[in-house]
Amino acid sequence: MRHLIPWYSIVCCVVLFLACTSEPKPLNLPDMDLDRNALLPIPREAENLPGTFALDGYTKINYQDTSLEKVAAYLNDEIDSRTALSLPLNSTVDSLVRTIALKLGPVTFDGDEAYDLRITPDSMIVQSNTAEGVFRGVQTLIQLLPQEETETTTGHSVWAIGGGRISDAPEYEFRGAMLDVARHFFEVDDVKKFIDYLALYKMNVLHLHLTDDQGWRIEIDAYPELTNIGASTE
Repeated sequence: MRHLIPWYSIVCCVVLFLACTSEPKPLNLPDMDLDRNALLPIPREAENLPGTFALDGYTKINYQDTSLEKVAAYLNDEIDSRTALSLPLNSTVDSLVRTIALKLGPVTFDGDEAYDLRITPDSMIVQSNTAEGVFRGVQTLIQLLPQEETETTTGHSVWAIGGGRISDAPEYEFRGAMLDVARHFFEVDDVKKFIDYLALYKMNVLHLHLTDDQGWRIEIDAYPELTNIGASTE
């Protein structure tokens, strides 16, 4: 037995030596640039920063104020629909390591819808003077989400987002679109999807053309309280 101890000691030393000298497996995230021309509308200011943010199941969403809670939940739902990642929400911004932080504070441009977005390897921070501005910044963040996950050696799904800084504010106060439901009937889900697209492209006004010579496009069966209201303008 005494002859085996030196043999085991040598094996342990070799294993420890190899563990200490071998290089760790890299995350292997590609270098990525923010392409401002890929964003709609194109932001006023955008620049690349070194590093890449790795969005994965360990990422958290923090929101600084209760007025941002619904915005954080909306962002989480959008990330989940695109990546199948359901991220934890935290109402305190106590750490910015691997965190998406939604904050209220001063920004580069003026206006309630102005926002700043900063992406580093440790965090993605959306900041604005108002919850409305943070929501606009979140839409930009959603547009930056890659279509496919990035291949890494981590053994779990990762979506890589290039580092950068974006500062933006709308040029026009009124930005809207019309949906003509008087001449063409749309299901409720279609209208909701239309509203989602308006929000994604930072529209802020929806005009529903409900009535015309062709009549009202409201399904009476779905609204019993409207049965006494004529379904036609004639």
